[in-house]
Amino acid sequence: MSIPLSFLFHALAMVIGLVLLLNAASISTKKKTNQWLQKHRITAILGVLSVITGAVTMIVFKESQGYPHLKSPHAIGGLVTVIAVVTTPILGYLITRGKQNVKKYHTSLAKITLILVAITIILGFIRLWEIVSK
Repeated sequence: MSIPLSFLFHALAMVIGLVLLLNAASISTKKKTNQWLQKHRITAILGVLSVITGAVTMIVFKESQGYPHLKSPHAIGGLVTVIAVVTTPILGYLITRGKQNVKKYHTSLAKITLILVAITIILGFIRLWEIVSK
């Protein structure tokens, strides 16, 4: 069975998202320049956009093919991950608006989000293996 281009684009967008989010996390731990926050923010937003693009790609593909949604651990994990990926920068934005009390939640959720993205990618490869092995 050949792998549809939408699957490959979905996987690529998600891996790029993970790399960008890891980079954003790395930037926030260094804080050596005055520009760290701007670099952190831009890299994180690009990572979030990449993850959203990957998710939307798969949603559109499944809709166009009549495939069911949220029927695998990967899909359910993906939904939870996308929610975390979107929530984390919202908390970061609140910090920049003076809500310093959410900083601990932003930092903790960011770490959890990175773990969720990695786990969801692994579940995605397992799901892909199941599909191509049929």
